[in-house]
Amino acid sequence: MFLYRIFLLPSYLKGGLFLDIDLFKSSLALDLEYFYQISDILPDESTLTRYEVSAELNTPLSKNYILTFGYEEEFFISADIQKVRSIYIALGFKRLLLLTF
Repeated sequence: MFLYRIFLLPSYLKGGLFLDIDLFKSSLALDLEYFYQISDILPDESTLTRYEVSAELNTPLSKNYILTFGYEEEFFISADIQKVRSIYIALGFKRLLLLTF
């Protein structure tokens, strides 16, 4: 059954509204996306068509470090699937990658 599901990954049409705002040294990204499942739905599964709302704030801490705050929520069309919510904080840094082969 597992191998059978690998080859039946859902396909989507995607559309959305995207807004990027620069706030002094920080940046804010707001997204509203719609995913419409175009692949076949198996008899024992629900549609994965959904709306997704997300916001991300990037704030530089110094020349090489940035702090990211994010929020994401998915609203499924099917009543069988509950909405999914994520809140995250990330610390990023810039550094040269020294790759040798």
